[in-house]
Amino acid sequence: MSATIKEIAESLGISRGTVDRVLHNRGKVSAAVQEAVIQKANSLGYTPNKAGRILAARKNPKNIGVLCPSIGNPFFDEVILGMRKATEEYADLGFSLQINEVKGFSPDIHLCALKELAESGVDAILAATINEKTITSFLSSCPFPTAAFNSDLEYSEKLFYVGGNYYQKGELNAGMLMLTAKTKPRIIILRGSERMHGHSQIAEGFITRLKTAGFQFDIVGSFQTDDDDDKAETITKHALASDKDVNTVFITTAGFKGAMKAIDREMLIFTSDDVQDVRDEILRGRVRWTISQEPFRQGYHAVRMMQDYFIDGKKPSNLILENTIKIRESFL
Repeated sequence: MSATIKEIAESLGISRGTVDRVLHNRGKVSAAVQEAVIQKANSLGYTPNKAGRILAARKNPKNIGVLCPSIGNPFFDEVILGMRKATEEYADLGFSLQINEVKGFSPDIHLCALKELAESGVDAILAATINEKTITSFLSSCPFPTAAFNSDLEYSEKLFYVGGNYYQKGELNAGMLMLTAKTKPRIIILRGSERMHGHSQIAEGFITRLKTAGFQFDIVGSFQTDDDDDKAETITKHALASDKDVNTVFITTAGFKGAMKAIDREMLIFTSDDVQDVRDEILRGRVRWTISQEPFRQGYHAVRMMQDYFIDGKKPSNLILENTIKIRESFL
């Protein structure tokens, strides 16, 4: 027999109303109290009446707000498709989606977009955003659940994170390089933004694994492109003109089309996203491999986990999606 709200409240020495607010997401409760209630509910085997919660959800529609740095970044096309699929499947329970799309990684632009979502009356926010104090402080202060997807965020009130293991992605690219390089690589790395937690981890995992393995290589330069094609083209063109011995290019995030436009000689090229432009270049033989981070599933599960939280009242665990190495034969 499962525990009751009354038993949970008595065991913690708090009111039943406070327990009810935590388990049914009906108001602002401190992070410490929320965590204590959830842990106690789990340890006592509390199971809410799901049928009743589904009926309640139909009577109380929820609008989930999303911040997505997707303008000019085709990676997020699949993410948004996954989000819309999850919303469509739960539409009869009253769930809807409101997406604010932005370009780049300006803290001011991201904060403004988040504030617009909050002020529009959304019931939750899913954010693919920069890991800076102004952003995480705002998300912490929201009177509704907030969660991170695509790139993790560091704040205690975060409900969950859905995304890839970026450090491992860097390590996998290092492993592939060590298997395929025929001469000592002279590498330029094109990164997205140092403000995005995941972007910096890819390069870190890549370089650390090469060093740990004792592999001989040179990093000619590591450049921030902000996932912008024009910036990536300019940076790549300048880097290749400055060092004629560069023979390897690692494009860690977006900006792929611009970088490829600037590469005017044969070399080893690999990347980290599975989008159509990357597939086309792999099929042409210009790019050797890519590593997918399951964009559709990122979007789908981020929305579904928030929906289930509103229905069940249970804090979800983080969901780390697998990295998948893809070569030419993956797309034939």
